[in-house]
Formats: sequence, structure tokens, C-alpha cells
Amino acid sequence: MAGILFTDGKLVLAGYDLNKKSITGIGGKKQGLEFPFQTGLRETIEEIFELEHLSPNVLRYIEQELVFDRCICYKEYTTFIMSFHDLEKIMKQIVLYNLKSKVYPVLPETLSDLILKRKPHPNAELKWIILVPNEKLEFSKSFLKDLETFNSMKQ
Repeated sequence: MAGILFTDGKLVLAGYDLNKKSITGIGGKKQGLEFPFQTGLRETIEEIFELEHLSPNVLRYIEQELVFDRCICYKEYTTFIMSFHDLEKIMKQIVLYNLKSKVYPVLPETLSDLILKRKPHPNAELKWIILVPNEKLEFSKSFLKDLETFNSMKQ
């Protein structure tokens, strides 16, 4: 298993997994004889963009644009550390190949578009793409109460 953690040092890109009801990293399971960096890239593109089709040739081309030299390795999982600039390189390649997405009516070219223009799809693994502070998070009781009250108003 492998994934990519995009960061500028202060913020990290994460996903909200509706099934697990949790904020999670981006990545997943190896397919076939993939190397960890290939798994991380493929899974990241699949989860972030929810493309209708992603050919191995496109993946190889995108892979050549990136450097996979920083990683955190665990027994069963490897996380590659990349910058938001690297994420923009990936977005430019996705746009260049005019790939179709289930969650973006128009493919995003900026980090803002990636986060704000995502339209949740019922079969998407990640409902939302979000930025979170690169530090331990705790929510205040008043904020949680506000969310609870707001959610009860929606019903």
C-alpha cells in the first residue's frame, strides 16, 4: 500500500472518507507488480480526480514529471512526501490529456479549484478534498455544538 502526502509544511492535503466518516490520507492498495511510488501515484490520481479512465501510458508520463525521493516507510505502507507544486504538475498533465472526471465538471488547474469545485459522486471513495493544519487537531466544544445544531437544522 502507498500514498502521497502533499504539503507546504504548514498545511496538508487530505480527504474526507464518507464510508469511514473520517479525514484520511490519500492512497491505497498495490495492483500487480507496481512499485510503491507507482501505487501511490495511481491511487492518488484515482482518489482525487475519480477519472472515468486512466491509462498506464498517462501514469508513466506523469510519473516522469515527479521525484519520489522523500518518503515515510512503514512495514505495510509507504507515504511519499510531495509539495503542492508537485500536485499542480499532476493537475496540468490531467488537463493536458483531457481526461474526464466524475467529480469535476471542469478539471481543476489550481489547488483552490481542486478543493472548491469538487462535486461529490455517490461512488467516490473521498467525498471531499480538504486542507488541514500540519499539527494535532482538536475541536472546541462550542464549534462542535455549532456543527451539531447546524446539522439538526438541515433535517
